[in-house]
Amino acid sequence: MATRVAKIADRTLPSILDPGERSRLHLNGMSARSSLTTFLGSRGFVAVALVAHFLFLFALYRTQGIITDLEAEKYIGAAADLLNGDTHDLLHRYPGYGMYVLFLVPFTLLGDVRLAIIAQVLLGLWAAWALRSLVLRLTGSKAWAQLGGALLLLSYVVHSWTLTLFSEPLISALGIVLIERATRPGDRFPWSAVLLMPVVLFARPIGILFVAPVAAYLLLRHRTWPGWVLPTGAVALFVLQLFLPMDRETVVVPIVQGEVVYGFPQWVGAAENFDGRTIGGAQLELVQQHGLWVASKLAVQKALTFFHLTRPFFSTAHNVALVLHYPIYLFAAIGLFKPRCAEQNIVLAVLALHIAVFSLTYLEWHGRFMAPVWPLLLMVATIGGQRALRGDVLPKRDPQ
Repeated sequence: MATRVAKIADRTLPSILDPGERSRLHLNGMSARSSLTTFLGSRGFVAVALVAHFLFLFALYRTQGIITDLEAEKYIGAAADLLNGDTHDLLHRYPGYGMYVLFLVPFTLLGDVRLAIIAQVLLGLWAAWALRSLVLRLTGSKAWAQLGGALLLLSYVVHSWTLTLFSEPLISALGIVLIERATRPGDRFPWSAVLLMPVVLFARPIGILFVAPVAAYLLLRHRTWPGWVLPTGAVALFVLQLFLPMDRETVVVPIVQGEVVYGFPQWVGAAENFDGRTIGGAQLELVQQHGLWVASKLAVQKALTFFHLTRPFFSTAHNVALVLHYPIYLFAAIGLFKPRCAEQNIVLAVLALHIAVFSLTYLEWHGRFMAPVWPLLLMVATIGGQRALRGDVLPKRDPQ
């Protein structure tokens, strides 16, 4: 038996270890990878991605239709009131969503507000192009750039909102566009980014979490004062937010009741004897009632829930679609490693602000806060994918 095994080994090992054979296999692997890279960087791949995107939207349409009720009703109503000369809703009830109300006005004037969906689809395409431009600038690879854009076009996290008249499509598209415009190389001041800032700022209340890091970057890039001024100002503004008056029922009470996800209180009625109206006051009340350790664990739980895409009350199909997005986190973590550049630092700042804000407040039940952040994660994930598979680093851009 041993002799037979030895004879078999004599016949097979030279083939396995033959340098020529290894070289041929290596060349075949390189050829296959080269062909894939060529395809990903081609116009044909762009065409395939666009067809897949529109089929994806069509499938969503067949499943959910165009959603114009629920939250959409307040924006549609505010747009209609504005056309009738009534600015109360725009200026007093929904100022934080003012740009989305204005976005709906021309379509309301045309007689069918659902036409806004066409504009939202175009915004999604613009966002994919901005992501492509960012990745191309940072990696020098057209293939990886177009792959990143395609992943955004097929992201359920983002485009599950495209066929709704909610405010997510506007801020989800313009957040990544703002970063792309602000970080374009050259000495010219990016006025287009400055013009986009108020649009993003008032698209949703969380717009400030995108605008603040971009504004800080632009001021530092063209600074004429000491570098410590902006970080100090940023901390001061964040602390100020803790003591600004907020809506009691929708902001303060959920914090005191320990709601990680809005509408799911851990301590029902915990805010009955608390009449404060600030986030800081609500957090202090939480500590007084349950202790610093419980409040800290709750903050960590909220921060982790922000990245938790699935929910136990979602349908199985919905959760399956969301589970497919989880690998992006791994590649995004790789993409945020050094060497870093301005674009990655802005993404880090946006993520840090989201984590800080939501760890002190709460998350929505449908995970909508992740939609505007997802294009940013895809940007750094695409960079991480290139590094993981090719070991490349960012070219020629200095960290800022």
